[in-house]
Amino acid sequence: MFSLNIKLKFKLIISFICIFVLSGCSSMHDYISSNHDSNTSDMTVEPKASQATTGHPAKADSSSNSAETQVSARNSDNYQSLTIKPYRAGNFTNISSEKPQAFIITEPQQWDEFWHKHSPNTLTPPIDFAWNMIIAVTDTIHPSGGYAVQITEVGIYTNNNTQAEELLVVAELSEPGEGCMTSMQMTAPFAMVLAPKNDLDVQLEIIQNIQHCY
Repeated sequence: MFSLNIKLKFKLIISFICIFVLSGCSSMHDYISSNHDSNTSDMTVEPKASQATTGHPAKADSSSNSAETQVSARNSDNYQSLTIKPYRAGNFTNISSEKPQAFIITEPQQWDEFWHKHSPNTLTPPIDFAWNMIIAVTDTIHPSGGYAVQITEVGIYTNNNTQAEELLVVAELSEPGEGCMTSMQMTAPFAMVLAPKNDLDVQLEIIQNIQHCY
């Protein structure tokens, strides 16, 4: 009986410790999330669908109307494709969102803030922003491998509604289809390119690419 009481007391103590730890972790998670959201909001504006302001992220709009408008812009006579240079790409970024985002980075301070959100506790790589800017596209978090982001095209066109020049960023999001073997590791893919510096508003066009493995 004495041994049984000790075991019961031990189990109760362990239960209280677990409850305390879980409660503390939940509070810490809420604290970190609130601070992350606060820091991210410093860079974020509420743009129109598929539109970004220089130096800020824009969530992509996958609606067919938006895509049709952007594809026609690429095929229009006033569309001018820009030379881009791949800079970085990978399968995980610490910048998370519910939808893909585009970031246009034109200044060293913006780059430093972006990089430390993307890859905390690492040194910010040097970029010459005199003539260049960074265009980055980040995807959402996925439960497995097999996902990738590629910025395939960047160009300037004239918006027929506003008659203003805008920058079009086209990104291809690849995902595994039927029959594909993937890792069980979570991924949040990203891609970055260098492009000629400008201060135009940005439209992000997303192309979905499902790769089947029959």
